[in-house]
Amino acid sequence: MKHLFTIVALFFSLINLQGCTSVSKAGYYWGKYSETYLAVVRKPSKDTTQQHISELREILSVSEEKGLRPPPGICAELAFYLSQLDKQGNQDEIEKFYQCEMTTYPESKIFIERLTSQNL
Repeated sequence: MKHLFTIVALFFSLINLQGCTSVSKAGYYWGKYSETYLAVVRKPSKDTTQQHISELREILSVSEEKGLRPPPGICAELAFYLSQLDKQGNQDEIEKFYQCEMTTYPESKIFIERLTSQNL
């Protein structure tokens, strides 16, 4: 009986460790996206937005380090938040992230082009 308990405990430990990874089955690194996005939605402020922007940058950085494609929408979301946070922001950087989204996910091109034409 003690041996069975050990096997069951080991099994659940392995399952729990597998759940700790931030790389989805589809092969995307999400980091703490859910937590920071939820904070922006629940308590919108410059601080929570900055934390979410930092997490989006981290997701892109780790994805690149691990040789993964960034999750869909991450580049565009980062560009959007950067453009909203600072209306006089770095347009080259914003354009770079929109271009990243269109290059990585060509199906997003029409949406991104419409989005950027409305922001001008």
